Amino acid sequence: MVAGFSGFGDDADFAVARYLSGLNVGVIEFSLTNNTPLIYPNPIQEHATLEYTLQTAETITIQLLDMQGKAVQTFVEGQRQAAGEHQQAIILSEALPSGSYLIAISSPKGRFTVQVVK
Repeated sequence: MVAGFSGFGDDADFAVARYLSGLNVGVIEFSLTNNTPLIYPNPIQEHATLEYTLQTAETITIQLLDMQGKAVQTFVEGQRQAAGEHQQAIILSEALPSGSYLIAISSPKGRFTVQVVK
């Protein structure tokens, strides 16, 4: 968000602008609780732990995406998981270059992403 004034003196107008990147980083009818999934440590050296909670049973996929949204690595694919708290080991490929990535937890109902750094 950006906010500021334009003009001078009594002729000044206040403006607010919101810029959207087009990157889907929210929940769309997905049963993840309102708490953002937790990944630690972040930055990730070689391995990390992803913690998340599902409100209802879901069939999920967990992937590592580059910043353009291309799948780089898959950790879980089409796995049915019960409602409740879950932990997933995240082990990054040694050949993966350093940089910013997204961990995506997705189901047929939507996708939630968390940014990570290697």
